[in-house]
Amino acid sequence: MAKIMSDSEFGRSFFKMIVLLIVLTLLLILLGVWIGGSIDSKLRVQAEEYTQTVIAQRTQPVGSLNVGEIESAESAQAVEETVQVAQASKSGQEVYDTACYICHNPGLTGAPKPGDAENWKPRIDKGVETLYANAVGGFQGQVGIMPPKGGNLLLSDEEVKAAVDYLVNLVQ
Repeated sequence: MAKIMSDSEFGRSFFKMIVLLIVLTLLLILLGVWIGGSIDSKLRVQAEEYTQTVIAQRTQPVGSLNVGEIESAESAQAVEETVQVAQASKSGQEVYDTACYICHNPGLTGAPKPGDAENWKPRIDKGVETLYANAVGGFQGQVGIMPPKGGNLLLSDEEVKAAVDYLVNLVQ
């Protein structure tokens, strides 16, 4: 037969069981914190490594340029001569045909058409230096707009002046 416990025995046994469960719960909590902390530090290290990798990928150069090596003094001189030929000034007509014609042929923005003496006369009367200054530096008048160097800032001042001379010669 089963032995019946008294109330005081039951109370002590119940209290011991509650204390044991509380201690077990605290041990499990401490174990979880300890394991979680080590996992958290590993995750931090992995996240840092991933961040560094992403930064390296995003900041790497898009491309590179290899212009080669110049092997000898003759090769260097040939390269220099090629550059000088490429930089040589264009004639007035060449400049006009590559840049100025865009506005002057159709008369856009008040640009006087080539050979139109009536529209060129008031401009020529102001003097060729004024024409040069307006063509090189740009001009906005009552009739129209002339962007600096006709909008092609790669042209030299001399090339722009040659184009002005070319257009003036067409009406004189």
